[in-house]
Amino acid sequence: MLNDFGRNSFYQNALAAAMKRCASCSVLDLGAGSGLLAILAAQLGAIQVLALEANPSLADLANKTIEENRHLFPDSDVKVVAELSTQVQRSAATGEPKAFDLLVTETFGTLLLGESALAFVSDASQDSGY
Repeated sequence: MLNDFGRNSFYQNALAAAMKRCASCSVLDLGAGSGLLAILAAQLGAIQVLALEANPSLADLANKTIEENRHLFPDSDVKVVAELSTQVQRSAATGEPKAFDLLVTETFGTLLLGESALAFVSDASQDSGY
């Protein structure tokens, strides 16, 4: 994904359009990987971003990438949690009970339904603390 300019531009434009609809948006990034989408959301003005990544090595990479680029979004609170979205409640991860304004994910894979994307998006959009 990192080298896919077209895909990254699409996500950036979609996030920018969605964030115009809410002031002080909070964003949930499911399957954060390297942290690219979390960084884009923060750069576009998200006040809070929770990046969930089940793979601890990728979560560590995302955290390092976010920290190295934090100067680009000093007003955004970006946090990486190394757990499946189904295993963590938002209030436990961020200390706040309110729902997120936006959900972003790039867990669809080449066959759309890869990486259990539908199950995780469905869970995150239900009454599971998000």
